[in-house]
Amino acid sequence: MRRAKDVLPYLVPTEEAITAGTWVLLRDGEKAPLPDHLPFWDYQMDLALERQVSVDLDLMCDQSGLSRDVGLLIVVEWFTSSGQWSGLACRAPVGGDGDVVLSTKLKGENLGGRLTLTTRLILAEDADQRLPFIASRAGEILYEDWQQVQLQSDSGRLPISVIDFAAGELDPKARWWLDVHSDPAAPYAGGMRLYLNSNDTELIQAAVRAGSPTPTQKRLLEWLHMDVARQLVERTLQQDWATTRSEYEDDPDSLGSALLSQVGLLFPGLTLDEVRSLKDHDPGRFAARLQAALLRTMQLEK
Repeated sequence: MRRAKDVLPYLVPTEEAITAGTWVLLRDGEKAPLPDHLPFWDYQMDLALERQVSVDLDLMCDQSGLSRDVGLLIVVEWFTSSGQWSGLACRAPVGGDGDVVLSTKLKGENLGGRLTLTTRLILAEDADQRLPFIASRAGEILYEDWQQVQLQSDSGRLPISVIDFAAGELDPKARWWLDVHSDPAAPYAGGMRLYLNSNDTELIQAAVRAGSPTPTQKRLLEWLHMDVARQLVERTLQQDWATTRSEYEDDPDSLGSALLSQVGLLFPGLTLDEVRSLKDHDPGRFAARLQAALLRTMQLEK
């Protein structure tokens, strides 16, 4: 899909000048068009992708006012809604024939949620001279489009890795481990990660089939969801975060601010101090109220 753009201060080619093929997924020695949804994807699966782009250089230069020997690059950036991570997928110069094959391999451990691939045709270097209404600076965009693929529900915003717990000096009988950054002022993106025990085949299969789990797998995933949420709430209520609250609560991108918002949704009508007091003085009632709030949240997400 070509992205709608604001009016630029320089001429750009029309869509007729660029022929951009669909992204192709390479899997088990076969190639297939990248679909809108990958129901079989899991965090151990890297994505090997290819795409062909052809630029009609004569038409592109005629429409944009650029010289035929201008240096051009095609760059591809990736962005994932889970963890808000992004990066450069690949880059390739546009040769004399205008044909470019783009190829990249994205690590599954960095992905999740909705994956967006943005392809741009840009100037590779500054022009020797600058003319009115003609692109002249390196990086100026002549063409842009994007394609999205849903890897998992957006409700699964937590980055996940699958590791061998025994090799990582974790209890090999544990099913998962939530690692939360100790500093609440740290950026929310990358501030926490959930690790699944690779030796727990039942859990791994449930995670793989998260989009259409069996009844048993559904109960296991609900247990996982509730345990992770409980840990995050309890981390937010700890005293060391409370004493530094003024340093992060007004930063919407901070880990602490995001978790404060979660506590507010789970305990409407109570201040953070009131929630902490309930936990400290009546932990049983606190646990029951949190359990009910989490169950209501999961029902709303269905």
